[in-house]
Amino acid sequence: MVEHGEEHLYNYYNDPRLKSSKILVSALPLPVAANLVLLFLSNEREACRYGLEAGLIIGGLSMFMSIISMTCQGLIHDAWADQIITKREQAGLWFFIYLNRFLICLQLIIFAILFFVIIGAYVSNGVNMTDPQGGNFCRRHIFLFLLVTSTITTFCSLLAAIFYALFRYVARN
Repeated sequence: MVEHGEEHLYNYYNDPRLKSSKILVSALPLPVAANLVLLFLSNEREACRYGLEAGLIIGGLSMFMSIISMTCQGLIHDAWADQIITKREQAGLWFFIYLNRFLICLQLIIFAILFFVIIGAYVSNGVNMTDPQGGNFCRRHIFLFLLVTSTITTFCSLLAAIFYALFRYVARN
């Protein structure tokens, strides 16, 4: 028999949708994110007049997201360990899930911006890879690493979004 004042102990919010599979992984693998940060730290600003700062932001954000994702997955597993989730736990876990999704969207937007900055610089002014004293100078290996990373991530994310939308459309019809 539940006495007066103890009802809140039995007021659980076991949401079956609250699973660790709701946590999305970073769009950029951790070693590539670390390389973007190291690229910024190991080169002076004159090594590439554009792109290094965006690489630092994306790399740092990706490493932060990896830590948030691992932490959130651990929190969800711990919350379900006793098969009971309180209202406070549920609110906190959904906050982390939505934070994770927001950070992934932010990461993809920054990647798309980096892609368009690099392509725009290459098309409009041409990238100078030979003369460090000239304008628009960028070392070849830095330029290619940023171009390949941003291209693959931008277009694979776009393709994943299209497949996700198609799957949701087919699943609902």
